[in-house]
Amino acid sequence: MMLGSRMHVGADTIANLCATHNVSAEWILTGRGPMWKTLARNRRQKASEKPTFQPDSAQSSDEICWVFMKILKEKDTCIIEKTEEIGRLKAIIEELERNIKSQTV
Repeated sequence: MMLGSRMHVGADTIANLCATHNVSAEWILTGRGPMWKTLARNRRQKASEKPTFQPDSAQSSDEICWVFMKILKEKDTCIIEKTEEIGRLKAIIEELERNIKSQTV
C-alpha cells in the first residue's frame, strides 16, 4: 500500500521498523549517519545479547535501501506537486483580491 501511494508512512510504522530491524531512525529520517544501529550505540543492550538483526547479505540491506529511497522519492515528488499547487492557488487568490479592490474603488 505504501509503495502504491495509497498510504503514507506514519511515525509509529517507522519506529516499529527501526526497532524490529535494528535500523537507525536518524538514517531513515535524515539520511545521515550509519544505516544500522551498532551495539556500541545501543548501550541499553547487554554485551552478552546478540543484536536483534544482522543483515543476511548485501542484498537484504540493498533491498531495504531501495524501498526507503522509493518511498522518499515519492514523498519528495508529492511535496513538489503540492508546493506548485499552493503557488498557483496563491496567484489565484491575489488576482481575486485585486478584482475585489478594483470593483470597490
